[in-house]
Amino acid sequence: MDNDIKTQIQNAVSQGLLQPVTLSEEKIKAFCAKQRSSAIKLFLGSIVLILAVALLAFLFISVFHVIVYSIKIILGLLLVLLFPIFAIYNIFSTIGTISKKNYDFYEGEVFGMTEKGYKIRGLESADINFLFPRKDKPNLTPGEKAIVARFKEELSLLEKN
Repeated sequence: MDNDIKTQIQNAVSQGLLQPVTLSEEKIKAFCAKQRSSAIKLFLGSIVLILAVALLAFLFISVFHVIVYSIKIILGLLLVLLFPIFAIYNIFSTIGTISKKNYDFYEGEVFGMTEKGYKIRGLESADINFLFPRKDKPNLTPGEKAIVARFKEELSLLEKN
């Protein structure tokens, strides 16, 4: 099965399983704001992670006098150092995607739910969750209509109302 999200969506639309929908300007702005805030939270989380790792390294070296020579730990530290660079790239990528309007909205039918998310007809290989997680999440039942949002190569569900 083809894993390209855009191809799956085109196939589902051509089969009549998904219908393109137009959302109100407020919903689109809220959707884009949520995407931006997620990218910024990823960056802030990476900064917190790198500070925590730096603090731990300082404590191990200064207090416990332990110097690590293990290649696994050094590779792990390098990955932690690269994480903020990825987060910065993600911010620019998200802003670029929003400015190019590389997102679409579709209405589809829920046909099941797994532990990872909802299954939508035409997008059977994807487990899709709500973009705006809330404590009182709507519980979709099979046969119910849902709005599927595509942002880059990611899918998420939006509330209908």
